[in-house]
Amino acid sequence: MAIVDEIKSTVSTYRYYVSDDNEFITDFVVSNISYGDEPKVSVDSVFGDVVYLYSTTIDGEYSKTIPTIPGIYFVKAIVEGSSFYEQIETEVKTFTINKKEIDLSGLTWNEDSFVYDNTKKEVVLEGIELEYGLF
Repeated sequence: MAIVDEIKSTVSTYRYYVSDDNEFITDFVVSNISYGDEPKVSVDSVFGDVVYLYSTTIDGEYSKTIPTIPGIYFVKAIVEGSSFYEQIETEVKTFTINKKEIDLSGLTWNEDSFVYDNTKKEVVLEGIELEYGLF
């Protein structure tokens, strides 16, 4: 990519490019996360908006739907082409959504202790709020 001309004024700087080549200008970074966190994916391109696509299998169907359930996933980034530049796509990378660790310190039980007497007992946890799908 070649910069043909650069015009500077008191308001803005304008750059004009002579190439229709598009490319990623940063490394494609993907990190593992815990349940409830947003995926940590990042890459920048010269032109266009980067879109991240996710799949449950490397050769499967990719979509913009962000996975939320613990497991192993695949992600790639694309920038759709236009009349000014070509479409580009990263390699596929793998990331894991791990089960969330829960801090159980500070919890209290409804009974200090009990003697087993062959009857059904119930334990109640107090002091924690559980979310659906956490376990």
